[in-house]
Amino acid sequence: MSALRQSQSRSGRPLPERTLSELLLVADWHWFVSETLGLLAIVMLVRPLLPDGLAGDGTLPHPFWIAVLLMSAQYGVMGGLFAALSASTAYLLDGLPAQSAMQDFYGYAGVVAVQPCAWCATALVLGGLRTLHIHSQTTLEDQLDQTSLTADALADALQSALREIDRLEQRIATDTTTSASLLDSLAKLDISDRRTLLTRMAEVIRWGVGATDFMICLGGLRGEKPYLVSKDGVTVEDTKLIETTMASPIAEEPASASLAVPIRQNASARSLGTVICQRLSPKQVPGIAGQRLTAVSCLLASLLPVCPDFTAEAPNDDAPRSTAVS
Repeated sequence: MSALRQSQSRSGRPLPERTLSELLLVADWHWFVSETLGLLAIVMLVRPLLPDGLAGDGTLPHPFWIAVLLMSAQYGVMGGLFAALSASTAYLLDGLPAQSAMQDFYGYAGVVAVQPCAWCATALVLGGLRTLHIHSQTTLEDQLDQTSLTADALADALQSALREIDRLEQRIATDTTTSASLLDSLAKLDISDRRTLLTRMAEVIRWGVGATDFMICLGGLRGEKPYLVSKDGVTVEDTKLIETTMASPIAEEPASASLAVPIRQNASARSLGTVICQRLSPKQVPGIAGQRLTAVSCLLASLLPVCPDFTAEAPNDDAPRSTAVS
């Protein structure tokens, strides 16, 4: 019974309430019944071979005391009482002492009743002490099992907290590095011409938004056309190279993961183009990335009109180039 409860506690399942048979210590009846009957059978087989004094006919204790004492000390009051009753039955059937001619019925009945009464008294006293010990041990085992379950739950919670702390530390370190890189990119912004501005803004989008694959499209007379494409840190600004890059898939994520934000200062202003983010870094949250991309688009909408060579038409630069941005 104890081994079963310990296995249940280690598996994380709640411990069941003890049944009435367990509380009365009769759940192990098949053990003390078989052991008691076996001991009494052995004593009855060996008793005829013993001398009169050892066989219980003299002043020495009766051999049936072995079963009563062992069962009382092992299984408590229920096992002791069963052993006492079984020993009394065997004693009345086969072990009665001879009646003296000087004894009347009451005197002989008193002699016969001494042993069964002593066995029952011993079973009640010794078995009662053993029963109290068993109940105390069971209570302590239940408390230990509950404490073990609580300790396991606390250990799991501590492990989760440590993982969360580690994740936050990595995120803080990443954000710190990202902030430093973003500030450095903002410090290098140059509005001398449109090409340089968008090249620098590509670094701002990469570090500020956390985008790995994105493109910047500017509006023109024939609609919006891609002006700059960034894929895995490589910024492509030439029209032919842009078409070649767009021919291959930019990201493995589904289209629903893309973020498209118009380049304008506010909702009522005219859109100068669109910034399309097609893949984010694994640690970036899409909602936060969308807010940052909107802020970057507002900044780009404020800086583009200041460029001397900015026009509303799509670019048609003749000087192709491809730069790798670290």
